[in-house]
Amino acid sequence: MIDRTLSLHHVTWVVADLESAIAALAPLVADIVREPLPQRGVATARVRLGEAWLVLVQPLGPGVPAERLAEAGEGPLLLSFRVASLEAALQALAARGVAAAGPPRAGLANWRVVDLAAALPGGVNLQL
Repeated sequence: MIDRTLSLHHVTWVVADLESAIAALAPLVADIVREPLPQRGVATARVRLGEAWLVLVQPLGPGVPAERLAEAGEGPLLLSFRVASLEAALQALAARGVAAAGPPRAGLANWRVVDLAAALPGGVNLQL
């Protein structure tokens, strides 16, 4: 465990058609937040599920989401974990041989995120 406060922050699910995915979720949830994320080349919609978010992403151009959709079809793209300190978590992971895949950056809603150079079986990326 890298941090006693590690918990699931969000699951990102890549979809071919954001409007169809939203229509499927709409009867189940009260609020769907739409937010463009042009720096990642995606359109997004997110819903709160308890303490975590489900983030739907539709690729609008090249990038990791588009590659994942082309290779594996619709489905999970990444799991993002909430930590008390991003820097402390990265140091703890580095001590265990897990590196960041790049520098921290702003994600949806200005969430501060960093992708890890690690993935779950099936290619689901990990993120803090």
